[in-house]
Amino acid sequence: MKIIGDPKKVAQEMNAFKESAKILSNKDESLIKKYPNKWIAIVDGKVIESATTEEKLLAQLEKKGQKSINLIVRFISKTPRKLIL
Repeated sequence: MKIIGDPKKVAQEMNAFKESAKILSNKDESLIKKYPNKWIAIVDGKVIESATTEEKLLAQLEKKGQKSINLIVRFISKTPRKLIL
């Protein structure tokens, strides 16, 4: 099996992404209060940018030179989602 890249770096990147994903599941209500009906960008478990449209958010991230590695972009609806099982 051929390993691509440094295993330690890959593990760090995976952990950083996991932290970013956690913020979406654990703090959904606080995100709704702080960023209602906005697009947010999360890196390393922290919201780094927000905007009213996805296009504006992506432009802001590009202006800052933010790379897409470990970046999660999501719309935070003011109305919590309901799951139908």
